[in-house]
Amino acid sequence: MNHLSFRYRRPRTPQEQREFCAAQSRRISGHWAKVHAAAAGDPVRQTRTNRITIEDTHTTRTILLVRRQQTERGWSRAAVEVNGTPCGKRLWGLRQLSDAIARSLA
Repeated sequence: MNHLSFRYRRPRTPQEQREFCAAQSRRISGHWAKVHAAAAGDPVRQTRTNRITIEDTHTTRTILLVRRQQTERGWSRAAVEVNGTPCGKRLWGLRQLSDAIARSLA
């Protein structure tokens, strides 16, 4: 059933909600099957590390080291170090990472 059907532009009944969730699950599974099939020949990476260097004339150089682990569907949230010092105990999402870069530039 098409998710853009007129049936779904109004509040859904429990049956329609189940159908919608099942269709959405099939679409998501199909998408990730294509992504994994395209990357089948690539070497397997367990971690992904990005180093972001920010050099400024008014402050010292800042190096952000972002480490992510591979998950079933993609990459995990990031463990971040600023100048070699770990930033908290929790992993960061894109929003926290962008805020840290913005603070370094401000």
